[in-house]
Amino acid sequence: MNKSRITVYLKSGNNCQIFSKRTIEVLQEDFTVEKMKQGVTLTDDKSHTIIPFESIDFIFIKKLEGE
Repeated sequence: MNKSRITVYLKSGNNCQIFSKRTIEVLQEDFTVEKMKQGVTLTDDKSHTIIPFESIDFIFIKKLEGE
């Protein structure tokens, strides 16, 4: 069951979104500026997206209800 939704907003105005089985606390540790400088990789069952650090406006992580 998915525990979190990650939305990466890009400077271009687009966004990428995936659902994760990891908790919001773990994801917040994964998405620090130092760790993101090489880019952000979003992977789920259907896709694998690599986003360069320079393209990211901000990242929003939401805990899903019922988790």
